[in-house]
Amino acid sequence: MASVHDFGKETFIAHSINSPYRQQVIDLFAQLHAPLLIGIELPTVETIKKSVRLGIGIAFAPRMCLEDELARGELVAVRIKEMRIQRELRLVYRRHARLSAAAQAFLLTAREMAVVQGSGIRD
Repeated sequence: MASVHDFGKETFIAHSINSPYRQQVIDLFAQLHAPLLIGIELPTVETIKKSVRLGIGIAFAPRMCLEDELARGELVAVRIKEMRIQRELRLVYRRHARLSAAAQAFLLTAREMAVVQGSGIRD
């Protein structure tokens, strides 16, 4: 496991679109007085992954976007002890649609999990 302080001399490749997750990373590095050198900003996760594979820099990316590259050993994931970013997901469906039994069971399970984890679900 690494620390944000271990990456002070690394060039980061960031997504060019501002997002709450990008801001959380920037804020965390600032709070911990750790240098964060964003050397390149790119428009897609694919171009970011390609740039990392070429050795241009390192990047933060959602794990779900990296599964294939991680499985092939093209990229390596490093856990950072100070970083716990939670993603907020939305479950959407047509308001007046008739849901199958499987979809209803899934929705019920999602609601129960949200209550357990303290998340709110709005209809």
